[in-house]
This record gives sequence, structure tokens and C-alpha cells, in this order.
Amino acid sequence: MYCQIAKLNHRFGTYALLSAIVFLSFASIAHAAAIQEVVHFKGDLRNSLTGSCTSSVYNNKCYSGSCRCERYEGLVVTGNLLGKVTSPELNFPAVSIDLTVDAGSDFVGSAEGRCAPIFASAFITGSKDTQQIDFNGSYCTPLANVNSTTAKSPILGGFGIESSTTGYTGYGTVTGSVGFNSGSIILNFKGPAVLGP
Repeated sequence: MYCQIAKLNHRFGTYALLSAIVFLSFASIAHAAAIQEVVHFKGDLRNSLTGSCTSSVYNNKCYSGSCRCERYEGLVVTGNLLGKVTSPELNFPAVSIDLTVDAGSDFVGSAEGRCAPIFASAFITGSKDTQQIDFNGSYCTPLANVNSTTAKSPILGGFGIESSTTGYTGYGTVTGSVGFNSGSIILNFKGPAVLGP
């Protein structure tokens, strides 16, 4: 009886050890699959509309009731997971950003300058993947030289990959600026992404 119990314990221990090795192997593979999502978006203002944007559920938010929708078309767009983005300006709105600025009472700041909340979606079609990237954050008055032709309104926030035809999920930070007097936009998205949920 003792020998049988010892054999069972030995087998159980072997199975437990093998299970642990398999689990660690899968965890190691999943960890190795993580890659940085890096997207650079440079574009121009296409139009500005009264009210929130309506191109996604995410950018259709206007908590104060006083918002504007800024629609930007991509001019130069790159992304390591997206692949090549060909002639984005000819592909509006498939390569675009729709940005709802809550210009009502939800801003912070003063008469000299303010930061307003934003809810936005980027739609980018590349040779490797097509993604919708939702992001939020703050859109501020230029910190200096408001009347200058080169004055820039800083944007800072976070993003998530809402959809990906390849199956990527991920999140990260978004930084950039809008030309206060020119309507140009530059945004950089960066964060970890993985294949699968």
C-alpha cells in the first residue's frame, strides 16, 4: 500500500511539474508576443462642425452640451503594425481623425488660456492592418505666443485600439499638437500591443 501511494505521489508530482512547465512556456510565449504600437499622424483640418462627432460611439460624447467636431485628414501617416499607408490624403475619411472638443463648462483654466476635454477616433487603413484607435485627453490653448503663426495647442492623453483587422489589442499614450492658427495636426501614439484579447 505504501509503495502504491508513493507511486501515485510521484506521478502526481510529475504531472504537476509538467503542468507548471507548460504554463510557464505559454506565459513566456504570450509575453514575447507583446510589441510596441507606434503611429505617427500628420494632417490638416478638413472641416469643423457644431456638436460632437458622429463617426464612432467613442467620439460622440459632449458632456457639457457645447462641443465642436474637428475632422482631420491624414497627409503623412506611419505605423509599425499598420504597414504602409498609401496616399492617405486621397483616402479621407478612411485615414482620418475625428476629434470632439468639449468647449463648454468642462474646461479648466482662465481667461488667459484653458484646457478642454477631448474624445476622438483615428481611422487608419494600412497594408498590414486597419485600425480604429480611440483616444481621450486635453486640448489646450498654446502656452506661449498665441498670435504667432506657429503657435501650437498641445494635446496629451491616452489611447486604446478599438478595432484591428489583424486582431491587435493595446493601449498607450498620445501626444502632439494642433496648429492654433494653421489647422495642422501632429499626433504620436505609443504603447504595448498584443495579438488576441
